[in-house]
Amino acid sequence: TTAAGISNAPGSQGLLNALAVGTSNVSATLDGITGSTGLTVTAAAVVSIVVTPANASVAKGRTQQFTATATFSDATIGDVTTQVTWSTSAPGTADVSNAAGSHGLLSALALGSATVFATSGTVTSQTTVTVTAPELVSITLAPTSVTAAQGATAQLTATGHYSDTTQQDVTDSVTWASVDTGVATVSATGLVTTVSVGATSVSATQGTVTASVSVTVTPVALTSIEVTPSAPIVSKGHTQQFVATAHYSNGTSADVSSTVTWTSSSTATATLDATGLASTHAQGSSTITATLGGVSGTADLTVTAASVDAITVTPTSPAVVKTQTTQLTATATMSDGTFVDVTHVATWTTGDPAIATIQTGGGFPGVATGVLEGTTTATATMGLIVNSVQLKVWPAALVSIDVQPNPLDVLVGGDEAVTATGHFADGSTDNVGAHATWASSNTAAVTVVNGLV
Repeated sequence: TTAAGISNAPGSQGLLNALAVGTSNVSATLDGITGSTGLTVTAAAVVSIVVTPANASVAKGRTQQFTATATFSDATIGDVTTQVTWSTSAPGTADVSNAAGSHGLLSALALGSATVFATSGTVTSQTTVTVTAPELVSITLAPTSVTAAQGATAQLTATGHYSDTTQQDVTDSVTWASVDTGVATVSATGLVTTVSVGATSVSATQGTVTASVSVTVTPVALTSIEVTPSAPIVSKGHTQQFVATAHYSNGTSADVSSTVTWTSSSTATATLDATGLASTHAQGSSTITATLGGVSGTADLTVTAASVDAITVTPTSPAVVKTQTTQLTATATMSDGTFVDVTHVATWTTGDPAIATIQTGGGFPGVATGVLEGTTTATATMGLIVNSVQLKVWPAALVSIDVQPNPLDVLVGGDEAVTATGHFADGSTDNVGAHATWASSNTAAVTVVNGLV
C-alpha cells in the first residue's frame, strides 16, 4: 500500500493510484474468492516541458542560458535543464550545448533566427531565438593619455570592441566630453584643444559604454629656432636676408627675426643688422646664429668672389662709317661696387650682321665694323647679364656738322632743343644729334645735354 493505493469507492472501484516508487501486490476478493497480481510503480514520467526564456533576442557573439522545466506525471515540477537533450534548427545561426557544465547554453553565431528544442524521451518543447547585430562591449582610446602645451591640439581615436570579437573605429559616432573645459575642450570628432595649464579627463561614450583618458596641459615653451635659408651662397658685396622662426611646445610657430639676437662667426666675411640682413665683405664662410631666450638656431653662409651685377656699353650711341670700324667697351659693375673692364671677356653680338658686325674674343674684342647703312644693336653679354646700345652705320665719312638754329637766343632759365645735321662725303645728310658729343664753351652760362640747351 506504500507504493500504490486502490479505490473501493462506488464508481471508482479498482482505480489504482501509484503513490511511490516500489512494488505492491494488488488483489480482488469476492465471496471469499481472491485473485491478485503484482504491481511495480516506476518514477514519475515527464508530461510536458517549458523552455525559458521564450522568444529571446541575443546579440551576435553573446551567449544565452536556456532552462528546461518539466511537469511530471505525479504533478510535480522540476528543472530538467541538465537531463534534456538540447538542439536548434539552425546550428550555424545559434548553437546550444549539451556538454557537462553548460547544458542549455546557447551561442549566437550569425544574424538570423532559430528554433531551440529541449527533448526528454518523446516529449519536446521549443522556443525561438533571434540573433541580432553584435553589441558594443568596450571602447579603447588612443593615445591612452595626453600631455600637451597650452594652446596645442591632440587627436584622439576611439575603437569599439563588439560581442562577436570584431572591432571598428567609432571616433565619429561616440559622444565626446571633457570634465573641465576650462583646461581642455574636445570636439565631436575627438580633437582635444588645450586651454589652460592643469589636468582633466576626456571621455568617449556610446550607449552605456564609456572610456576616458587623462589630459595634462603644460605651459608653452620655446623649443627651437629655425634660421632660413639654411645654407645660402652669396657673391661678395651682395646682401642676404635671414629669417628666424620660433617653434613652440604647443605646435605653433612665429617669425621672430626682429626679436632674436643675430651674430656672425666671421664679421670679416659678413655682418648682420638687427633684422637678420647680412652684408657680405669678403670671400669665406660664416655661421649665422639667431638666439632668443637661451635657444639658438644657425645657418651656414658662403661668400664667393664678387659677381657681375650689370654691364655698361660705351659709347652709349656709337656710330661708324660703312666699311670702317669703331671700338666699343664693356664695363662691369660688380656686386662689391667695383668696376671692371670686361670688353675682352664679354660675348659681343649685333642685332643685324647685314648692317654691322662686331668681334668677340680674339685680338680685337668689341670692334664694330659698318657693313650697310642703317641702325642695329650692339650687345655685350656675360652669363645672364646683358647690355645693348644702338649702333648707327653712316653711308660715308662725316665731313661737317650743321647745328641749328644758329645763332640761338635763349632766355635765362629757358631751354631749347637744337639739331645736329651731318654732311657726308657722298653728299648725303642725316641727323647725328644722338651720336654726337655735345659740349658748351661756357658751362657757367649754358649747358647742353643731348641737344637740349
